[in-house]
Amino acid sequence: MRKRLSLKIIKIPTKNNKVILISTLPIKEVSYDEINKLYRQRWKIKKSFEI
Repeated sequence: MRKRLSLKIIKIPTKNNKVILISTLPIKEVSYDEINKLYRQRWKIKKSFEI
């Protein structure tokens, strides 16, 4: 038997566009603001490694 998978779609506005993330985390555990903050922190880290 297959398990149901619940997905949450998060739209994060950026300067030029928006980023769309898909998460399996329940909304009760992680809020939109927390995901937004984590994504932006992750992006800053990624950009810091670019030459």
